[in-house]
Amino acid sequence: MKNSEYTAYEEIISIYFIDKTWTTSGKINGQYYSNFDEIVTGINLKEVPNKNYGFINYVKLLCLGRVKIKK
Repeated sequence: MKNSEYTAYEEIISIYFIDKTWTTSGKINGQYYSNFDEIVTGINLKEVPNKNYGFINYVKLLCLGRVKIKK
């Protein structure tokens, strides 16, 4: 799942990996990789249907790194 995270200075694009139970299980942060676009194109990403998971789950995702994505 591709997600935008906002800081005081910039917008950061992150990729979250989702396991078979639709829970986020890992993250690649674009802030730390100079070749982030190459990494994103190299990974076969499937689109997450109904990505609107609400404000509370967005905060959980940023703070905890794990959230259950509804199908």
